[in-house]
Amino acid sequence: MKLFALDCESELIEKGCLAPRLVCMSWARDDKPKPGLAGLGSLVPLLTSYLDDPNYLLIGANIPYDWGVLIEHEPDLLRRVFKAYDEGRVRDVHIREQLIYIKEGVPLEISRKQVNLGSMTKKYLGFDLDKGADSWRYRYGDLMHTKLAEWPEEAVNYATSDAWSTLGVYQKQIERYGIDGDLVSPDEKDQVRAAFAMHLMGAWGVRTDEA
Repeated sequence: MKLFALDCESELIEKGCLAPRLVCMSWARDDKPKPGLAGLGSLVPLLTSYLDDPNYLLIGANIPYDWGVLIEHEPDLLRRVFKAYDEGRVRDVHIREQLIYIKEGVPLEISRKQVNLGSMTKKYLGFDLDKGADSWRYRYGDLMHTKLAEWPEEAVNYATSDAWSTLGVYQKQIERYGIDGDLVSPDEKDQVRAAFAMHLMGAWGVRTDEA
């Protein structure tokens, strides 16, 4: 199948808000030499075309978060996202990496520190992503009302590098560990579905009095 990796930038999460307002979506395809970036006005039609195409796998790094902010932005996407899960077309490089560590017998306290896009990009692709406090990671809310054409180059590069790295990590995971087609574990699809369900319960579940 063809590969479509996606990554969303949003305002910051807060207590009781795990699906903050969406700012943009970066994407990458295995048959395109460069990643792309879509703003609020164009990302829903773009994403819908891939959600509805049974020939594409949809890949993310902690992709339940991306689905959450996308669905909060456009609730009509919910049915399409569930359909893609039902068809087994969603992959998550985070979950895949966790399954790889389980398979190799790596202790949980060690593997947890390595299951993030920065560490996996270094491991599989050999370069560092800028995830520091001074990067654009925490500042996309400042660009909510700014046209993409007016964004700083660093903000564009940060967003697109995440989708591009996610695609590269996925391909290297397959190259190094892939079995049974593209799956590293017989229940990988079930684990990916379960992670999405758990995230939805956290994002829109019952709020409680903390005290």
